[in-house]
Amino acid sequence: TIIYRPSWSLSRWRYMQKKRLLTSLEQKLAPQAFIFFSSLFLGNRTWIKDKIQQTNELFKRWGISHFLARSGLHLAIFTLIWLVLFSFIPLSWGIKQILLLLIGIIYFFLTWPTVSFMRAFILFLLYKTCTALKVPFHFLHLLSLVCITFLIFNPMLLFFLDFQLSFALTFALSWFNQLAHIRSYKKSNY
Repeated sequence: TIIYRPSWSLSRWRYMQKKRLLTSLEQKLAPQAFIFFSSLFLGNRTWIKDKIQQTNELFKRWGISHFLARSGLHLAIFTLIWLVLFSFIPLSWGIKQILLLLIGIIYFFLTWPTVSFMRAFILFLLYKTCTALKVPFHFLHLLSLVCITFLIFNPMLLFFLDFQLSFALTFALSWFNQLAHIRSYKKSNY
């Protein structure tokens, strides 16, 4: 039972903006393009559930249904596109970083979050903050901080496979990357 409903709510406003964006894109894009854009870049599969079913079956046959899931890679692609666009605009490095941060925050608020996307977004925020403030950091430390923060806010995430795989894979990739840097550093010193 709803006891009190305020006339204005940030979460309701955010939901209405997301819904307005989806309906606008659905009218402007081709049906197949809208299905992939909604799934990959907006993270909303409920809006297109019946339309994407046939595509899901095709991807399942090939064993790549995870390809349709939104992850940190999509945030990286999104960021890379904006960085390329900013390279053509004559602005200072600091202003470009602030604009990129603002665009990333707007993108986060207008999409439906998943564990892997939230992990990537929080790491993106921490990375940009440390870079802007010229604070030294280590990626594994930032990743550990994000993982612990997730578990403090919701300890039940530890039992969900998407949380386990998202963080385990990211930890493994960053650890292997660190090992590769150590090896290349040792080779260059000899």
